[in-house]
Amino acid sequence: MSRAALFAAGGWILAAIGLALGYLTGDDPDKRGYVIVLAIAAVAAALVAWLAPRFLERPDRPALVLAILSAVGLVVFWLGLTPILAAGAAYLALEPRAEPASAAPAARVGLRNASLALASLATILFVVACIFG
Repeated sequence: MSRAALFAAGGWILAAIGLALGYLTGDDPDKRGYVIVLAIAAVAAALVAWLAPRFLERPDRPALVLAILSAVGLVVFWLGLTPILAAGAAYLALEPRAEPASAAPAARVGLRNASLALASLATILFVVACIFG
């Protein structure tokens, strides 16, 4: 299994756990809705695992775009897309480069760090939203 698939699977597992808190707790658990949302999240995870490695040549901006989309995905957190998109951003930000670290311009390193920070924050907010939302 590739690293991209592992990151996407980890995002999907986190989404499944978080969504279980929202869909399967309370007086009226929605098992059918939970399964439908898990299927949507699985498709999103497969897309991220398939598309993310294609951007490894210059992963800075795609990582930031995925991190921003994961933060925007908090608006519809019950779809479970936030941790999956954040996992894709983390994969691109953390993937080892062919170039030495000292050769990367500071702006590119800054974009990677910003995308990783935003993806982490979005994931934390997703968990909080699942617990309290």
